[in-house]
Amino acid sequence: MFREGMEIKFTNGDTLHLFDQFYNNLNELKILLKKRLQSAKSPEIVHDTNQKLHVKYRNHQFFKLRGILTWSIISFLLIKNLILTDNNNISGKILIISICLFIYFWQSKFMYYFTLENGELIVKNENFLWKNDKYNINDIQEVVYEKDVMIYDILKRKHLRIILKNHKQYKYGADLLRNVMWNEMKHKFKELDINVRDEF
Repeated sequence: MFREGMEIKFTNGDTLHLFDQFYNNLNELKILLKKRLQSAKSPEIVHDTNQKLHVKYRNHQFFKLRGILTWSIISFLLIKNLILTDNNNISGKILIISICLFIYFWQSKFMYYFTLENGELIVKNENFLWKNDKYNINDIQEVVYEKDVMIYDILKRKHLRIILKNHKQYKYGADLLRNVMWNEMKHKFKELDINVRDEF
Protein backbone atom coordinates (compact mmCIF):
# COMPACT_ATOMS: atom_id res chain seq x y z
CA MET A 1 0.00 0.00 0.00
CA PHE A 2 1.11 3.57 -0.64
CA ARG A 3 2.07 5.46 2.51
CA GLU A 4 3.06 9.04 3.21
CA GLY A 5 6.55 9.30 4.60
CA MET A 6 10.04 10.61 4.12
CA GLU A 7 13.37 9.24 2.95
CA ILE A 8 16.64 10.20 4.62
CA LYS A 9 19.90 9.49 2.78
CA PHE A 10 23.06 9.47 4.89
CA THR A 11 26.56 10.34 3.70
CA ASN A 12 27.66 6.71 4.17
CA GLY A 13 25.12 5.58 1.57
CA ASP A 14 22.50 4.22 3.97
CA THR A 15 18.86 5.11 3.44
CA LEU A 16 16.19 5.39 6.13
CA HIS A 17 12.45 5.38 5.41
CA LEU A 18 10.00 6.73 7.98
CA PHE A 19 6.26 6.45 7.42
CA ASP A 20 3.90 8.96 9.01
CA GLN A 21 1.26 6.49 10.11
CA PHE A 22 3.72 4.62 12.34
CA TYR A 23 4.80 7.65 14.41
CA ASN A 24 2.61 10.09 16.32
CA ASN A 25 5.31 12.77 16.54
CA LEU A 26 7.14 12.41 13.22
CA ASN A 27 6.17 16.01 12.43
CA GLU A 28 8.58 17.16 15.17
CA LEU A 29 11.49 15.44 13.41
CA LYS A 30 10.47 17.01 10.10
CA ILE A 31 10.43 20.47 11.68
CA LEU A 32 13.88 19.90 13.21
CA LEU A 33 15.37 18.64 9.94
CA LYS A 34 13.85 21.53 8.02
CA LYS A 35 15.43 24.04 10.40
CA ARG A 36 18.83 22.33 10.26
CA LEU A 37 18.98 21.64 6.52
CA GLN A 38 17.30 24.72 5.09
CA SER A 39 20.14 27.00 4.08
CA ALA A 40 18.10 29.94 2.82
CA LYS A 41 14.59 30.46 4.04
CA SER A 42 12.25 31.46 1.23
CA PRO A 43 9.85 34.29 2.03
CA GLU A 44 6.58 32.98 3.41
CA ILE A 45 3.40 33.92 1.60
CA VAL A 46 0.83 35.34 3.98
CA HIS A 47 -2.77 35.83 2.91
CA ASP A 48 -5.13 38.43 4.21
CA THR A 49 -7.48 36.43 6.44
CA ASN A 50 -9.99 39.29 6.40
CA GLN A 51 -10.59 39.02 2.66
CA LYS A 52 -14.14 38.33 1.52
CA LEU A 53 -14.01 34.70 0.46
CA HIS A 54 -16.87 32.24 0.63
CA VAL A 55 -16.84 29.15 -1.57
CA LYS A 56 -18.54 25.90 -0.61
CA TYR A 57 -17.71 22.49 -2.10
CA ARG A 58 -20.63 20.30 -1.17
CA ASN A 59 -22.80 17.71 -2.89
CA HIS A 60 -25.74 16.63 -0.73
CA GLN A 61 -25.80 12.97 0.19
CA PHE A 62 -29.17 12.34 -1.44
CA PHE A 63 -27.66 13.29 -4.81
CA LYS A 64 -25.11 10.46 -4.67
CA LEU A 65 -25.46 6.69 -4.59
CA ARG A 66 -23.61 6.39 -1.27
CA GLY A 67 -26.09 8.61 0.56
CA ILE A 68 -29.15 7.12 -1.13
CA LEU A 69 -28.10 3.55 -0.34
CA THR A 70 -27.10 4.38 3.23
CA TRP A 71 -30.43 5.91 4.18
CA SER A 72 -32.45 3.41 2.11
CA ILE A 73 -30.89 0.46 3.97
CA ILE A 74 -31.29 2.13 7.37
CA SER A 75 -34.92 3.08 6.64
CA PHE A 76 -35.76 -0.40 5.36
CA LEU A 77 -34.27 -2.13 8.42
CA LEU A 78 -35.97 0.20 10.89
CA ILE A 79 -39.39 0.17 9.23
CA LYS A 80 -39.44 -3.57 8.60
CA ASN A 81 -38.13 -4.67 11.99
CA LEU A 82 -39.32 -1.98 14.38
CA ILE A 83 -42.49 -0.45 12.91
CA LEU A 84 -44.16 -3.03 10.68
CA THR A 85 -43.73 -5.93 13.06
CA ASP A 86 -45.53 -7.27 16.09
CA ASN A 87 -42.44 -9.09 17.29
CA ASN A 88 -41.38 -7.85 20.75
CA ASN A 89 -37.97 -9.51 20.66
CA ILE A 90 -35.84 -6.93 22.48
CA SER A 91 -32.54 -8.59 21.54
CA GLY A 92 -33.50 -8.53 17.85
CA LYS A 93 -34.45 -4.87 18.01
CA ILE A 94 -31.18 -3.98 19.72
CA LEU A 95 -29.32 -5.87 16.99
CA ILE A 96 -31.14 -4.01 14.22
CA ILE A 97 -30.52 -0.63 15.88
CA SER A 98 -26.84 -1.55 16.33
CA ILE A 99 -26.54 -2.46 12.65
CA CYS A 100 -28.19 0.83 11.63
CA LEU A 101 -25.87 2.83 13.87
CA PHE A 102 -22.85 1.03 12.45
CA ILE A 103 -23.94 1.80 8.88
CA TYR A 104 -24.64 5.43 9.86
CA PHE A 105 -21.24 6.05 11.47
CA TRP A 106 -19.26 4.03 8.93
CA GLN A 107 -20.72 5.70 5.83
CA SER A 108 -20.73 9.16 7.38
CA LYS A 109 -16.92 8.98 7.61
CA PHE A 110 -16.88 9.54 3.84
CA MET A 111 -19.36 12.42 3.75
CA TYR A 112 -17.24 15.47 4.58
CA TYR A 113 -17.50 18.71 2.63
CA PHE A 114 -15.42 21.88 2.57
CA THR A 115 -15.87 25.63 2.70
CA LEU A 116 -13.28 28.32 2.05
CA GLU A 117 -14.41 31.34 4.02
CA ASN A 118 -12.57 34.46 5.22
CA GLY A 119 -9.11 32.96 5.21
CA GLU A 120 -10.09 29.57 6.63
CA LEU A 121 -10.72 26.09 5.29
CA ILE A 122 -13.76 24.79 7.17
CA VAL A 123 -14.52 21.06 7.22
CA LYS A 124 -18.02 19.80 8.03
CA ASN A 125 -19.91 16.55 7.70
CA GLU A 126 -23.32 15.74 6.22
CA ASN A 127 -24.36 13.66 9.25
CA PHE A 128 -21.92 14.53 12.05
CA LEU A 129 -23.48 17.95 12.59
CA TRP A 130 -21.15 18.68 15.51
CA LYS A 131 -18.08 18.39 13.26
CA ASN A 132 -16.64 21.82 12.47
CA ASP A 133 -12.87 21.80 11.93
CA LYS A 134 -11.20 25.03 10.87
CA TYR A 135 -7.74 25.57 9.37
CA ASN A 136 -6.20 28.96 8.72
CA ILE A 137 -5.10 29.17 5.07
CA ASN A 138 -1.72 30.53 6.19
CA ASP A 139 -1.14 27.35 8.23
CA ILE A 140 -1.70 24.94 5.31
CA GLN A 141 1.39 23.74 3.49
CA GLU A 142 -0.18 21.24 1.11
CA VAL A 143 -3.39 19.36 0.36
CA VAL A 144 -3.44 15.87 -1.11
CA TYR A 145 -6.20 14.34 -3.22
CA GLU A 146 -6.03 10.62 -2.62
CA LYS A 147 -8.01 7.42 -3.07
CA ASP A 148 -8.13 4.15 -1.17
CA VAL A 149 -5.95 1.35 -2.50
CA MET A 150 -8.39 -1.16 -3.99
CA ILE A 151 -8.51 -3.44 -7.02
CA TYR A 152 -11.62 -1.91 -8.56
CA ASP A 153 -11.67 1.82 -9.18
CA ILE A 154 -15.38 2.12 -8.39
CA LEU A 155 -14.67 1.02 -4.79
CA LYS A 156 -11.95 3.61 -4.22
CA ARG A 157 -13.17 6.26 -1.81
CA LYS A 158 -11.85 9.79 -2.22
CA HIS A 159 -10.17 11.73 0.57
CA LEU A 160 -8.70 15.16 1.16
CA ARG A 161 -5.58 15.14 3.31
CA ILE A 162 -4.54 18.46 4.81
CA ILE A 163 -0.85 18.90 5.66
CA LEU A 164 -0.08 21.87 7.88
CA LYS A 165 3.18 23.77 8.00
CA ASN A 166 4.00 22.04 11.29
CA HIS A 167 3.69 18.76 9.29
CA LYS A 168 0.62 17.56 11.16
CA GLN A 169 -1.89 15.84 8.89
CA TYR A 170 -5.66 15.50 8.90
CA LYS A 171 -7.57 13.25 6.53
CA TYR A 172 -11.23 13.55 5.54
CA GLY A 173 -13.29 11.20 3.40
CA ALA A 174 -15.20 13.24 0.80
CA ASP A 175 -16.69 10.66 -1.52
CA LEU A 176 -19.81 12.73 -2.22
CA LEU A 177 -18.01 15.45 -4.15
CA ARG A 178 -18.28 15.38 -7.93
CA ASN A 179 -15.14 15.57 -10.08
CA VAL A 180 -15.97 19.11 -11.14
CA MET A 181 -16.01 20.16 -7.47
CA TRP A 182 -12.62 18.56 -6.84
CA ASN A 183 -11.21 20.43 -9.86
CA GLU A 184 -12.74 23.75 -8.80
CA MET A 185 -11.32 23.31 -5.31
CA LYS A 186 -7.90 22.49 -6.74
CA HIS A 187 -7.85 25.72 -8.78
CA LYS A 188 -8.94 27.73 -5.77
CA PHE A 189 -6.18 26.22 -3.61
CA LYS A 190 -3.62 27.09 -6.27
CA GLU A 191 -4.93 30.66 -6.40
CA LEU A 192 -4.23 30.78 -2.66
CA ASP A 193 -0.68 29.47 -3.28
CA ILE A 194 -1.42 26.16 -1.56
CA ASN A 195 0.29 23.21 -3.21
CA VAL A 196 -2.10 20.46 -4.39
CA ARG A 197 -0.88 16.92 -4.88
CA ASP A 198 -3.42 15.11 -7.06
CA GLU A 199 -3.18 11.33 -6.62
CA PHE A 200 -6.59 10.53 -8.07
